[in-house]
Amino acid sequence: MLKIGNKSAFVSDVSMLDESLSSIKVHKIEIDRENMTIKYTFISDKTIVDTVKNKILDYLEKETPKIFKSIFLDIKKVVTDAELIVNALYAFVKNNYPSVSMWFEKSDVTVNELGATVFYTISLAPDAKEYFDKNGIISVINEHLFSNFCSTFIGDTKKKAVGKVFEENASEIYVNAIESFSARTYDVLEVVGIDEKEPPITATYIVDATDAGNYVLAGTISSIREKETKTGKPFYIIDFSDTTAKIGGLYFTKKNTIEKVKQLTVGQDIIIRGKMSYYGDKGLSLTIDKINLCKFPEDFTIKERPKKDAPCYYSFIKPEKATSLKVKSIFDMNDTLPSDVLNSTIVSVDIETTGTNALSDRITEIGAVKIENGKITEQWTTLINPQVPLSSEITNITGIDDEMLKDKPLIKDVIGDFLCFVGDAKLLGHNLIEFDAKFLSKASKDNNYKFNYEYVDTLVLARKLLPSLKNHKLNTLAEKFEIEFRHHRALSDAYATAEVFLELKKIQEKLKKD
Repeated sequence: MLKIGNKSAFVSDVSMLDESLSSIKVHKIEIDRENMTIKYTFISDKTIVDTVKNKILDYLEKETPKIFKSIFLDIKKVVTDAELIVNALYAFVKNNYPSVSMWFEKSDVTVNELGATVFYTISLAPDAKEYFDKNGIISVINEHLFSNFCSTFIGDTKKKAVGKVFEENASEIYVNAIESFSARTYDVLEVVGIDEKEPPITATYIVDATDAGNYVLAGTISSIREKETKTGKPFYIIDFSDTTAKIGGLYFTKKNTIEKVKQLTVGQDIIIRGKMSYYGDKGLSLTIDKINLCKFPEDFTIKERPKKDAPCYYSFIKPEKATSLKVKSIFDMNDTLPSDVLNSTIVSVDIETTGTNALSDRITEIGAVKIENGKITEQWTTLINPQVPLSSEITNITGIDDEMLKDKPLIKDVIGDFLCFVGDAKLLGHNLIEFDAKFLSKASKDNNYKFNYEYVDTLVLARKLLPSLKNHKLNTLAEKFEIEFRHHRALSDAYATAEVFLELKKIQEKLKKD
């Protein structure tokens, strides 16, 4: 699917064709480049008769470039219904923000219609609300709803309770929430039931228990403290470790097992069933439901953690619209680019670092721009605190100094956002394979992300297509193609690399035809 360059003007012109089109909207435009056909899909809250459809087709035939052999029109009637809006909003949040929708249900969405405007409120857990507000998710939802319904949408968030949590001493036992991944497990030995006749024997690594939900965990008790609630009911705070991590949990006693639990001591091995729940804004806390004795395996070795896929949402740094002067609308068809560019997504990336050794030096800046169907559409960039001082040589080369980086995020906080921006695209760079890819791969693997991409290197491409050029540095190529270039800042280099790449691919395509 491709987007119109000046969508509002286009829709305005269509809506003026007939009174029944006052609320019409463009839903999507699909181009079949192989057969050179284009399909326009509109939505409307009214039934559009054939005579009006013909008016729209006449307009489209005049405005659509003549390179298209066939034009197709589809108009879907969409009624703004509260239940449909709730369903669409719920599905969008669940599909796009799974990690922050743990406690999110359809009943958490309230919708009120006032004329052509729909007001809605989403009730969210405290941490989810903070994430939505910080990252402007309501605006994203508004845009999604606007493209699927014939109304204007105004949304808001509010906090909701996520169930009772025990406050006394809770600060001693919470575990910070991080992104989820496939949990590792192992089997314990010689299980003896306290709370269960048939206790579990397979436990999850404590270090992998990082999402809300039910878990079976095991380990050796390092601390056990008896306390009382305000009503005099005894409970225990039990700390235990399986060597991957240490955790503490609240255990409320039961009449039939309280005497056995009182006999638990430091050094004993236990296997528990429990629930991880959000505790205010501090993260996750563990409540132990069932506790049993076991023997922790003496030959226990930590399995390598499975690598995570790139996250599907942004946590710290979001992309922005491209600022390149070469951004064009879909009607500016560029038939000089080959099909492998016109039908693909490529992300041009450049980094700045503390040095040249990917094993010991660190990234200080990442800049990336996205090329979709031959057009530069988005940019993503951030400075990064390397937690080491920069040399005067690096500062002189890049213009980046310690003061600029001291309050910036760490690589562990933003590498997931970068990978989210890349998605399934190919990676493009200048000397990418020998430099940038090595640093980015290490940063990804250090933070447990997969890093498996196809690479396109403009240095390799330029050497092949322009063998007589005096050299193939990025600034030399930019000068040849009259591309604005400010060397040694990541985003500027990423833009230059993207535009150089498009020019090189035009040369490559022309050589094929000649």
